[in-house]
Order: sequence, then structure tokens, then C-alpha cells
Amino acid sequence: MKSGFESASKSWGPSEHLKYDLRGKHVMITGANSGIGYETAKQLAKQGALVHMVCRNEVRGLAARDLIRAEIEGESEKKVNLTVCDVSNQRDIQKLVTDFTKSNTPLHVLVNNAGCMVHTRMETSEGIETNYATNAVGVYALTSGLTPVLRKTSLESNSPSRVICVASAGMLTEKIELDDPEMHNGTFDGTRQYAKNKRTQVALIELFGKREESENRENGKIIFLSQHPGWSDTAALKVALPGFYDSLKAKLRSPWEGADTVVWLATCKAELINQGGFYFDRKEVAKHVSFNALTGTTYSDKQVLEMESRLKETCDKAIGGKA
Repeated sequence: MKSGFESASKSWGPSEHLKYDLRGKHVMITGANSGIGYETAKQLAKQGALVHMVCRNEVRGLAARDLIRAEIEGESEKKVNLTVCDVSNQRDIQKLVTDFTKSNTPLHVLVNNAGCMVHTRMETSEGIETNYATNAVGVYALTSGLTPVLRKTSLESNSPSRVICVASAGMLTEKIELDDPEMHNGTFDGTRQYAKNKRTQVALIELFGKREESENRENGKIIFLSQHPGWSDTAALKVALPGFYDSLKAKLRSPWEGADTVVWLATCKAELINQGGFYFDRKEVAKHVSFNALTGTTYSDKQVLEMESRLKETCDKAIGGKA
């Protein structure tokens, strides 16, 4: 909650990373029209980064883009732009990746922020359960698709690129789901599905990070990171958990406080962060907890590889029209 943020921030000292000159840096942020994504986009643009906002809804995306442009000084139209893309749709992601790659635009940071918590079982036009399509499959597809661009940018800039997933502490209550990732069987539970998807994100980031380290890259390196923002006062939370929101809204973090660690991970010195790490309030925290029913969330490398294989298979079927 807000009180936790206020307590943690007392130990941080000066936030020098908020003063770094980010001119020449390109950052892509999904779900950037509101909440944590919007605050992240606005701060990085204020510091000079060229921000690529990725939003599902063009009207809301343009409105958010124009608000940020109005707040930053000098050539604001060149610092923030919008790409309309529904990250639950594989064909949309494929087009975004293809177009961005062809543009020869560098990419220093990718922030996978877009997400949803839908409580009624629904499927996308490609036949994938909506939460899973957005929170897990979309993150996998966009990250995998843009990895060559991130690597090329790292080589050219002689500095590691970064991928950041905005996950959730809810994932601490769930393990990787291999048997029924789209919740076809039994009673559908959107809250649990969301938590399972966030567990998938964190495990995926850990897998990508381990691969990166195993290749011993001195150049062209990517740092893969995940974090959770705490309970923040966002439109997404209000829609997803209205009862929770109404009862605790006075205690929630502001959207900016939720975005604080995302911005820190995107801008801080590389020696302050660890490959594959899971972060909260600017420090690395455990990916698993050990008490009561929450002791069975650990997983093997084999299980994570199987998870990745299923994500890839789902992507391929959707793009091939076989879903």
C-alpha cells in the first residue's frame, strides 16, 4: 500500500536516475495510455527519451500521447509517438514487430506493462483465452519478436538493452500452469488466471535471463527484469477488483508510486540490477514464498522450457490461423 512505499522510499536517498539525460534512447511501453504505463511514458519522455506508446485503443492512446506532449518542452512531437496494437492479438504483434524492425529504429528498453483481468471466460478472435492471450502469450511474442532489435541496439550503443515486465505479487500464490493454461476445465476464475499468467511472465523473464548469461555475451547483451508495483490506484484495478478498490482506495499507491520501480529499472546503472531479477520498491525480492499453502510454487528448468514451448505453439497456431 501507500504506507509501504513511503516507508521504503525513506532509505533511497537522492533519485539521481530521474535526472539522467535519456536523449537518444528509445523506449517501448505497452498499455501506455493510463496508470503505470502512462506515468512511465511521461517520466521517460520528460528525461528526453523517445517513447513509443503501444495502446489498444487509438482514441485513448492519442489523448494520452497529446497530454504527455503538452507537458514536455521542445520538439515534443518527436519524443512521444503512438502505435495502435492489441497485444492479445498475435497478428497485431507480428505487424508491430515487422514494421518496427523494418524501420531500423533502435530499442533500448521494452516495458511489457499491458495486462487485463477478465472474470468471465472469453476468447480472442484467434481463439485464445483473453487473459492468457494478453498477459502471457502477448508478452512472450512481443519480447521474442523484438529481441533481435534489442540485441542490435545493444551492440551499436555498447550498452545492455533492457526488458521489463510489470508483473504482480499475486503470482506468489500460483505455480506455473502446464496442464490447462487457458482454464478450459472446471470453474473459471479470472483472478487466479491473472495470477497464473503473472507467474508465467516472471518465469519467462528468468528463463530469458539465464539464457543470456549462459551465452556469456560481452556485447549485444539484454538484461531481463520483472517487478511488481504494489497496490496502485489505477483504472485497471478499479475495473478488475471494484470491491477491493472501493474499500481500500484511500490506502492505495498513486499511479506514479506504482511506476517508480519501473522507471528505476529502465534508467538506473546496470550494476545495480541483476539478470532475471524480480523487483519491488527498487530492490530484488524473492520469486517464491515459503509458508502454509504457498510452498509449491517453485519449478524446474524443464517445466519452464515446457511452458515456453506451449507459448510458442499458441503463437504459431494463432498466426497460422489454426487456433
